[in-house]
Amino acid sequence: MTAIELDSELATRARINLSASSNVRVICGNGATAPFDIADVIYVNAGATRPADAWLDGLSEGGRLILPLTTNRGFGRNDPPVPIDGRGAVFRIERRSSEFLARWVSPVAIFPCEGARDPLSEEALAGAFEKGGWQQVTRLCRGNDVPEDHCWLRAPGWCLTRDLPSSGPNRPAVRMHTPPEAAAVQKQVDAIISPCVEFGLGHRLPEAESAPLWQADDELDELLGGK
Repeated sequence: MTAIELDSELATRARINLSASSNVRVICGNGATAPFDIADVIYVNAGATRPADAWLDGLSEGGRLILPLTTNRGFGRNDPPVPIDGRGAVFRIERRSSEFLARWVSPVAIFPCEGARDPLSEEALAGAFEKGGWQQVTRLCRGNDVPEDHCWLRAPGWCLTRDLPSSGPNRPAVRMHTPPEAAAVQKQVDAIISPCVEFGLGHRLPEAESAPLWQADDELDELLGGK
């Protein structure tokens, strides 16, 4: 396991706290550009406006990227209140050869990811969240050659798409959740993620409540199709 932390003080503390785990290394650097070995799971714990190339290229076949995509809304001192589902969302990205399946997981509001934000993608995200329909997303595509009517979000060099027509017999099928299934999945995700989101946003949990976070990791991994 490789942990990448931008803040040097936090990276040092992480090394000390994880020193008993021989399978963990901590790197001080920019998570959007720092090199790492090919990974089965990449978990981004900050809000990006686009997937970094290093994250997509660094996924193994069948590997999963847990990616919070967030707008700038609600972070300014004088910003009006914005519902959380209009501020950002977590997407599960899965590599299938040169393609990337995508699925909405939950709404999110979290601190920005240094090095993985750009104004044009942020503008595209804000427009996409304004119109809704994030549950329809099925793929993440690199490039700008996807027809507009298939795009939920289009930004320079990448897009999130709805169901694309098959281009051949080997193209992996995408199963869309029916509304009842989607509601059930969302209920499970809300129950699992809620304490983790509070913790990630800087709310210090009482000591007695910290244990469920470890349980939540296992439950979330199972729900998201962990290996």
